[in-house]
Amino acid sequence: GLSDGVNADIDTRQDIVPTLGIARHFAGNLLKLGIAGKAVIRNQMKGSFSHDVLAGFDDSSFPTLYKEGMGFGADIGVLVTLPMKYLPTIGVAWRDMFNTRFSSSHVINSKANGVPDEIPQSINAGFSMQPNFSRTFRMTVSAEYSHIEDFARPWNKHVHLGAQFESDKSLMFWLVL
Repeated sequence: GLSDGVNADIDTRQDIVPTLGIARHFAGNLLKLGIAGKAVIRNQMKGSFSHDVLAGFDDSSFPTLYKEGMGFGADIGVLVTLPMKYLPTIGVAWRDMFNTRFSSSHVINSKANGVPDEIPQSINAGFSMQPNFSRTFRMTVSAEYSHIEDFARPWNKHVHLGAQFESDKSLMFWLVL
């Protein structure tokens, strides 16, 4: 949340997401396809609230500011790994296909009022390489461009970079930017 001293802009949520997925590889493990279905139970508080209004709530009435719902969604993804040194891999994922919409529920919060905002679909693409420096030391370098469909988002909110160092499968160091 953010506050200007008079109002608080709040966007918070609590999710419970049981997920079931299946994946299959094709063409000698060069192509991988996966799909996951999920049931999302979301308890969300979103909006601009004056400090005076928030101060008027106690522990028993505060949960009425939340909206709770249950929705069903699906994600699908594909990976293509080229049979070359360092195993260059390209991946594309379509998350929350056709948007995940919610119906009213009271699983987490019996005092919730309303239905949470839908989760818009997004398309993400990524690239990775796995150089091996020795038999016991290897690395994964990755880059992702998320929310390809969102042209209004600044570029630095789209790009994610990562590196993982692995030694003897016992020591891992992971860095994400």
